[in-house]
Amino acid sequence: MHHPENHYRMKNLYKLITLLMFITLSTNLLATDYMVSGAGTTAVNGTYTPDGTNGYGYPRWKLAGGSYYLHSDGGGTRVINTNPDYAGMGCYRNTTQSPFDPNTPPFTGWQINMGDRDAPTIAEAGPGLSYSSDTFTESSAHDGSIDNSQPVTIATNNPKSQTTVGTPIVPTQAVTNITAITATGNGNITDLGVSNPTQYGVVWCTSTNPTLDLTTKTTQGEKTSTGAFTSSITGLTANTTYYVKAYATNSLGTGYGEEVSFTNCTAPTITGQSTAAQTQCLGGTFAAITVTATGDGLSYQWYSNTTASISEGTSLEASNGAQTISYTPQATTTGTLYYYCEVTGTCGTATSAVSGAFVTLEAGGNITISNDASSPAGWSIAGGVLTACSDVTINVGVITAGLVSGNLTVQATNNITIDAA
Repeated sequence: MHHPENHYRMKNLYKLITLLMFITLSTNLLATDYMVSGAGTTAVNGTYTPDGTNGYGYPRWKLAGGSYYLHSDGGGTRVINTNPDYAGMGCYRNTTQSPFDPNTPPFTGWQINMGDRDAPTIAEAGPGLSYSSDTFTESSAHDGSIDNSQPVTIATNNPKSQTTVGTPIVPTQAVTNITAITATGNGNITDLGVSNPTQYGVVWCTSTNPTLDLTTKTTQGEKTSTGAFTSSITGLTANTTYYVKAYATNSLGTGYGEEVSFTNCTAPTITGQSTAAQTQCLGGTFAAITVTATGDGLSYQWYSNTTASISEGTSLEASNGAQTISYTPQATTTGTLYYYCEVTGTCGTATSAVSGAFVTLEAGGNITISNDASSPAGWSIAGGVLTACSDVTINVGVITAGLVSGNLTVQATNNITIDAA
């Protein structure tokens, strides 16, 4: 005997089971996106997101920003086509999944269903795509066979924020050897992608997110192996912040590394210095000589030289302020010396001009300067100033004979006598 109550219960149970199946199916659909890459019909490549069900009642995914669908007919065939409901024919088809699951597309074994194109590879996608070392193969014979000589790299979840499957992976490393106008960019190609890069290097800019649209980049040609590399960054402006990315380009596109930044500095510039000549007697005291400069991270080193030159001098180390802006020459040895200072900063070195002559005279007996210009040691005439380190007798004939023109100033440590003879 038929009981309406049992029929009613069975009907409600059927509805509940159907609802649970729908919720489960919807949950599965919402959980997974897929990436299609390597397809000869390039418009097929990209991210496919859940898009309800097709005319067969099985999950359907739609290409983001495109017109292609990835779905199953439930009978063992999965296709990629432009028909949201019909899964019997498409640009690409696949019947290789074992065991068969109409709710999940297979990752390998995709075949050309029409035309002469490369078959795609499908991989689970997620936010921020990078690449694993796992490889799958594509059909190159266009007859459904698998050619293991043509591996393709697939996407996996990773926080690297790479968004193109199959492009090279090239982390950017810190910039080194920074000067006022140059620096060294560093990168490391850790994965060549589906094909070897045809170009790689670094790109830089004074604003964030530099790309290959800029002219400020290096182009270092083909790359056939993974590994670290360096690039010369040139044409910089001092005291400026720059943003840099490593990159590598292959047949599928360009992979960029993370952005790094650096601020270059100002090269040292000499802005002032002491150059006047000085003369002192042995054991006397010279006035200090100074240099002023601008730049970043400055240090100083004074040098002496026996010639008026800024090359091949002798470092004065740290004595008497020789590693500061002000150095005091010492009159401890008779003779003539010249001085200059090297200023070294974070972004280079600048050298001052050479100083005038620093003369140290010996102390002698009484000095008579006669009109025959002969004289003992211990005196000098420079710029109309006669300096002596003992008693001085001057024959006026020295002046009238033209040995000294104009006014004569005499500096002596003891007595000065003017001989009228």
